Amino acid sequence: VYKRQVYAPSGHLLWVDGNGTLRAAPFDLETLEITGPQTPLAEDVRTLANGGADLSLSDSGTLLYATGSGTSASSLGFMDETGAHEPSEDPWQAFFIDLALSPDGRTVVASIPDFDTDQLLLWARGIEGGRATQVTFSGRADSPAFSPDGSAVLFTALGPDGEEVLGVYRKALDSLDEPSLLVEAPESLLGLGPAHSLITGRRADDDATGPTMLLRRPLTPDGRIDGPADTAMVVPDFRGGLTVSPDGRWVAFEGDVAADPWVEVRPFGSASDASWRVSDPLGISPLWTRDGSTLTFLEPTSGSVVAVPVESSGGTFRPGPPRRIPSPFANRLVTDG
Repeated sequence: VYKRQVYAPSGHLLWVDGNGTLRAAPFDLETLEITGPQTPLAEDVRTLANGGADLSLSDSGTLLYATGSGTSASSLGFMDETGAHEPSEDPWQAFFIDLALSPDGRTVVASIPDFDTDQLLLWARGIEGGRATQVTFSGRADSPAFSPDGSAVLFTALGPDGEEVLGVYRKALDSLDEPSLLVEAPESLLGLGPAHSLITGRRADDDATGPTMLLRRPLTPDGRIDGPADTAMVVPDFRGGLTVSPDGRWVAFEGDVAADPWVEVRPFGSASDASWRVSDPLGISPLWTRDGSTLTFLEPTSGSVVAVPVESSGGTFRPGPPRRIPSPFANRLVTDG
């Protein structure tokens, strides 16, 4: 479950498009290419805010899926390290696709779809409540991140199909001006690194299925480019969800082969092949706590938040025993510590 695409024993790739339509097409596992026309199989398949869909395929070829528009609102909430949920006194309800928390922990920016216009817009609101204010007014804004001083939001702009990357943009929260282009396509925003740095990614050799090159640029405190890019590292099997440890030494991300995502850690900015898979087996949305002592992620099969204590010295990363915190309502993590 919680997959957006699956490979069937019949030799077909099945996937759910942005309109909730389940489609199938013949697929070559050696070339990783679709080899024939696609066929719609079902409508109104329920998709989830974490990017997956309520979809599962058995070894015998039986497909199980849930229907529904998937547009029902969810609410932001707070959870402590024991898994206890604390509802907000003034809850913000929306269909959240992605979230970012400001450096001071007081403001949330969320990407929220407008189903009438098929756009993905950014909205901001105080963590304690109040009225949400619109940040972007057109297009499809994905993967928001705050500038180091919290005065602006950076995001990846997507094309109308939700797949084509149009570049990385910046929008000041107190400005009515149009967003300004920071980095041209095909690079997309992956996150912020230590010492005011912007991390973007693009496929190495422009191959849609190849390794991903991570690029690093210095930023001003208000989120403007402040120098040339350098290649931080190249990562195979990269899916997304990148997060750099607070000390800048480690990068955690979602790896993916055959739509089975896992959480992996590598030395950041290093050509080393050393890596540690910390999810067992599946994981999405990794996030470091602000002191860097724990790596958290979501376990889609159990609905749990997994917290992994970490230690490191020299070039060795040592994950401790994972602790699962049942959280059936979580589909995206942000942290205030």
